[in-house]
Amino acid sequence: MNILVTGANGQLGKCLYDIVYNEKMIVFPDDIKWHFCGHEDVDICDYKKIEGFVIWNDIDVIINCAAYTNVEKAEEENDEARNVNVIGLKNIAEVSKDLGVFVIHISTDYVFDGNKPTPYTEDDDTRAINYYGLTKSMGEKELIKSASEFIILRTSLVYSEYGENILKKTIKILESGDDGKFTMDQTTSPTYARDLAYCILLLLPYAHKGTKELFNFCDNGVATRYDFAVAVKDLYFGEESDIVIKPCKSKEFDTKANRPSYSVLDTSFISDELELDIPYWRDSLKRCIERIKKGTD
Repeated sequence: MNILVTGANGQLGKCLYDIVYNEKMIVFPDDIKWHFCGHEDVDICDYKKIEGFVIWNDIDVIINCAAYTNVEKAEEENDEARNVNVIGLKNIAEVSKDLGVFVIHISTDYVFDGNKPTPYTEDDDTRAINYYGLTKSMGEKELIKSASEFIILRTSLVYSEYGENILKKTIKILESGDDGKFTMDQTTSPTYARDLAYCILLLLPYAHKGTKELFNFCDNGVATRYDFAVAVKDLYFGEESDIVIKPCKSKEFDTKANRPSYSVLDTSFISDELELDIPYWRDSLKRCIERIKKGTD
């Protein structure tokens, strides 16, 4: 089996690489050949390029980690967000249809509006309230409409020891010496990219079995941005730290993008399907911070 991982230079792609090559948390058959490719290797926005790569390397599975993820900039960079999150997915879906490739695609809790008072299930209607979420929802629809076989995996607030993400930004704010203000009115489930990567790899046995499925995956438990910042302070700087963290409301920030107030995902379906014991978010955050302190990045 030949597997293409797109967006391999991002945090999720790097965590997948670590698990496959460095940590070997899962034993794969000897006949699996991996292709970890960044934008410069495989541009999903160019159908001919991704089609050519798939044909030349006889790809059986595409794990699509490529995405435009800047929620704020997407409100202005509409074309850029749409090209990657919609056109890119349309191209992958067409390749899947034309060449019989199985696709695992990563989506987001931001396809929802946040008005539901209980966790979102896979069957809930999407209703994005920002352009990033809209493009991710449109990308899902392209895959559902055209791909021969696929799994869509929705997740939330992904962070890791790699690149720029909510954890790295929070650490920088707390290191600045200024009083940090973090919102109390946006609730979701912080998810360690390494946990997400492990889940993705557990889904590979579904390849070429006619699978057309949508799953939610995020770490267990819920947190506001304020809760997350407090946990970062305790775990990174120490509970005895005198760093001040102040709760606030999202309206106190001048932002272009609306964000759902409650975008918690119900993960019971995938947990039962894979018999998966999903880690609690704060435990995973501790593991990630330990790696950062060891200089993994």
